[in-house]
Amino acid sequence: MKVPIKILLFILLLVELLDIVAPLDYNGGNYNEQYYDGKIGIQFIRGDSNGDKKVDISDVIFTLDALFKGGQLPRCWKSADANDDGIIDITDTIYTLSALFMGGVQIPQPYPNIRDDPTEDNLACICYGSNLDCP
Repeated sequence: MKVPIKILLFILLLVELLDIVAPLDYNGGNYNEQYYDGKIGIQFIRGDSNGDKKVDISDVIFTLDALFKGGQLPRCWKSADANDDGIIDITDTIYTLSALFMGGVQIPQPYPNIRDDPTEDNLACICYGSNLDCP
């Protein structure tokens, strides 16, 4: 996938504004705690990493903050996996920006409505939604 220069510049600006310094440790800590060995079946919207039940620029900022600044982690890792590759990384934010502003790609199902995930991966979805929806 070719990424337009405007999106790359926008991400660099976000990184600078958020004062991003180091990526989340994928080999330990909270990231691995949310892996599981089966399908839980919680419905969600792909790309909605902050759980507000819509996909917008706030999801990009939320994911970047979690990945690089130690911010709040997504309650549903599957929803943060915007490109559905089974990994949460910066490509998910690029994919979301491209889908929202460039129209070149479409976020895979379940999107744009809350549904079951049609693909299997090792990402967990413990709870989907806001603090009011999740215990």
